[in-house]
Parts: sequence; C-alpha cells; structure tokens
Amino acid sequence: IDTVCIHTPYEGAYYFYLVLFFRLMGLRVITQFHTSISNFLKRWPTLSDHVKIYRLNNALVNLSERDALSMKECGVNSVYIPNPASDSLDIPYKNRSSNNRQILWVGRIDQRVKRVRDAVIILEELVKVIPECRLRIVGQPTNEGEKDALIKLINGKDLAKYISIIGFTDEMDAIYSSTDILLMTSPGEGFPMVLLEAKAHSIPTVMYELP
Repeated sequence: IDTVCIHTPYEGAYYFYLVLFFRLMGLRVITQFHTSISNFLKRWPTLSDHVKIYRLNNALVNLSERDALSMKECGVNSVYIPNPASDSLDIPYKNRSSNNRQILWVGRIDQRVKRVRDAVIILEELVKVIPECRLRIVGQPTNEGEKDALIKLINGKDLAKYISIIGFTDEMDAIYSSTDILLMTSPGEGFPMVLLEAKAHSIPTVMYELP
C-alpha cells in the first residue's frame, strides 16, 4: 500500500488517530471532505481547531472551489475535484417517457441523514389525489434495521402496492428514463449527486429546503 483514501464528512478522534497511524507508517493519506464548510460550521463555530487534523493529510479533496480556497488559507493542502458525471449526461435526454406518474427516491436508505421514511408519508397524502402514482425507492440500506423499519411503515400505511424498494442497482439510466418526478427528502446535503443526475435527465425535483 502506498496511499490511503478516506471518505468522511466530519472528523473525530477515530479519524485523527487513523490518519496519524497511516502517516507514521509512511503512507500518503488523501481525505475527501464530503460536505461543505458552511454545513460543517453549523456543528462547530470555527475551523481553526480542526484544520490541525486536516494538515496531517497529504491532500484534502473538496467539492467546491470556495471550500478548497478556504482550506488553503488555513494551511491545508486542499484541492478541488468535482463530483463525476457520466459522459452520457452531457447530451440532452430525449428518450425519457413521461406522464406515467412515476416518482423516484434515490439514496442510502437511512432515516437520520436521508429521511427516507418521509417519502412514505408524502406518498400517503399523494395517492389520495393521484391514486395511479407509484414510488420507487432505489438504494442500499445502511443496515437491515433501516430496511425493516421502512417496510413496516409501508405495510402499516397499506401502501405496498404503491411503493417498490429496488435496492442498489447500476441500471440508473433506465430508471431515470421512466421517472416523472424525483423526490429528495434529505434534511441536508454537501453535494447531492441525485439532483445533478435528475436535472441531466430533464426530471423535475421536489425537495426540502437545504439552508
């Protein structure tokens, strides 16, 4: 091993000792700061105490030029690398069907950081107005408990015929092509890839405000 890559939104004691351990072994360490500084500062009032940890990295990858510049000003070797998008998304999507009343939720199946169960509550109200609508939930659960809680809520609301849980899949182009609305229930995001993907496929998005 020559280099270790760490993907984390926030640091802590475990992260600090992990980076320190790898550096003492003579390995290069690159961390992806998978959030925004503005979101970071909601938890802590300043970066000054935290950049001491980030300086241990050989490089810190940021998701925006502004964040990379801010980290550089704090003495961190920071670089900006944009989230990747498929080359096919550069072409306006012309083959998407519409008016199928298909709603899509994409992400890690998790209530705390993605609020996936909110989608069920929302659909419960929507089917009263548009009974032909359907919701597909695509993504890997954080753990089996999260998936069980989601299924229990769906069954408890008697919505099993309206909602399908697809799980993880690489066939997202086909799923986006038959989607009418993207539903995004995250209470906060650093850089939501699903929003980029939906817009690239000409799909409107309904989401919470992300202050």
